[in-house]
Amino acid sequence: LVFNKLEDIVSRVSTFNSNEVRFVVQKYIERPLLIYNTKFDIRQWFLVTSVYPLTIWMYKESYLRFCSQLFSLTNMHESVHLSNNAIQCKYKNTQKRDRALPDENMW
Repeated sequence: LVFNKLEDIVSRVSTFNSNEVRFVVQKYIERPLLIYNTKFDIRQWFLVTSVYPLTIWMYKESYLRFCSQLFSLTNMHESVHLSNNAIQCKYKNTQKRDRALPDENMW
């Protein structure tokens, strides 16, 4: 969920029993890095096998996931701000997107 007003957050959280539900609330990045005016995330895997000495393994393959809609701070819809596949699969890509972006929202 994405909210831009404190009263909306408080209203949403207050509907739950605080002993049964936990929330993570974080400040939103208002000026995220965008590709063709579209929000994205990078999925990359690492494995730490030792702390002393520090030993980290990186899986060579990674991918980027894109939102289906152009970025906007005035539109708080999840299709604009959350690039997760489980969310984006519910929406069609906007016709305004750059043609260089993949139709399936993944590189």
